[in-house]
Amino acid sequence: MPHFVLEARFIAERYGGLEWPPAPMRLLQAIVAGCRNHDLAGLRWLETLGAPDILAEPDPPSSHVRTWVPNNTERGTPGTPNEKTSRDRNVRRIAHPVTYIWRIEDHDGAHAQEVLSLASNVHTLGTGQDMCAVNGFLIPALEPSSDDSRLWWRPSKLPEGWIAERGITLRVPIAGSLDSVRQRHEASLQRFRADAFVSPVLPPANHCAVKYLSSHEMPRMVGLPVRFAAMSGSTSPSWHMGDTVRVAGMLRHAAIQALGGSIWGAWASGHAPESDLDARLSWVPLPSIGHRNVDRRIRRAVFLARPSEQAGLIALQQALLQDRLRVTDEASGEIKATLCPVDSADQSTGVLSRYLAEGTVWQSVTPVALPGDFATDEKRVLKLIRKALREAQIDLGLVKAIVSSRVPLHAHDLPISAFKLKAWKAHAVPLRHVRIEFSRPVRGPIAIGRGRHFGLGLLCADRE
Repeated sequence: MPHFVLEARFIAERYGGLEWPPAPMRLLQAIVAGCRNHDLAGLRWLETLGAPDILAEPDPPSSHVRTWVPNNTERGTPGTPNEKTSRDRNVRRIAHPVTYIWRIEDHDGAHAQEVLSLASNVHTLGTGQDMCAVNGFLIPALEPSSDDSRLWWRPSKLPEGWIAERGITLRVPIAGSLDSVRQRHEASLQRFRADAFVSPVLPPANHCAVKYLSSHEMPRMVGLPVRFAAMSGSTSPSWHMGDTVRVAGMLRHAAIQALGGSIWGAWASGHAPESDLDARLSWVPLPSIGHRNVDRRIRRAVFLARPSEQAGLIALQQALLQDRLRVTDEASGEIKATLCPVDSADQSTGVLSRYLAEGTVWQSVTPVALPGDFATDEKRVLKLIRKALREAQIDLGLVKAIVSSRVPLHAHDLPISAFKLKAWKAHAVPLRHVRIEFSRPVRGPIAIGRGRHFGLGLLCADRE
């Protein structure tokens, strides 16, 4: 799928608009102002593209600016204090361009070329003093990522309540935005009349408000944490950390039993369509970690899915609250435990907090199954780890350092040989422990590699 890119460069390295990054709606208005026409096929197409990804500086420095302008409300005699009035503004200093990236269809090339021509007419973006030049291009494939100077901002797919404390809200064009821009402009032209001065109160141009999060804040997965509870009369259940894959199989069976007769049955079983192999549920056992004397046994788990599949997790949560999730031994068919919700204290301060927290350093608890059959040298291993991070929707531009090892990187972790894989996989899957350092705090949970859907490649925030 091709990508359509517009890049705004501030000529005087200043931006006085209220929001940062500049909203996509502001960019559309700047293009209309530059070409002095709103009723063009390319612009009609642009207003329907939705929210783009944005690459922009994270926190550009700002300075307080006071300017003096003629006082047209209370006209004073020239040379008197009332002749001019002050205006205070905060102006950001922008050293790098702001890039807007849309994914478009193959047949949209003609419209994109028209917009590229129109965008070259932009003269300002922000206030009338923020001189700006916009250029762009079409590219067959593009993987946005942060770099040393800019962050990758992405429109969130989560409901507002999940991320109210994070991110920024930007105005994004919708169908009808151009017509409302025209109406506001025509109304402003009527504000002067022969008999009076009229300052009309106009509503903002039609748009939608979209929550944006930077790539290190963006939840890549949403989760339903659970704990294993004993059946009546039995001891508290737990499993050895080396049985991670077997426990994941029992979690999968429980999810299938709960949702198998619904529209989420194939999703719960991990059967994703060929066109989207991550459109599935992940069943991830969570070994106990947190202090030096912990036994590392599995007493908790989390069901993970992408934000767009949140409805499936809600259906699974309903089954959980109805006590319909049973953990059955794969070999004997015996019910070993039932799944129960995890209390909020465990999520904020207990074992779960180490998996769900934010951190700049993340370390594997279970080894990563590298996404390749050959890991013959360290250069190849690092390349496969970066591929695993990319497949897990982690911004590679945030990665500062990667360490891999065949032996545990933490004194209390198990060696790779202690993890039991399915017989047909054991000889073909290269496993490594990893330690990854990011330039900014990244939020969990993080699971990478070929085994990320069933508990291998599970990372936690640094335990040192």
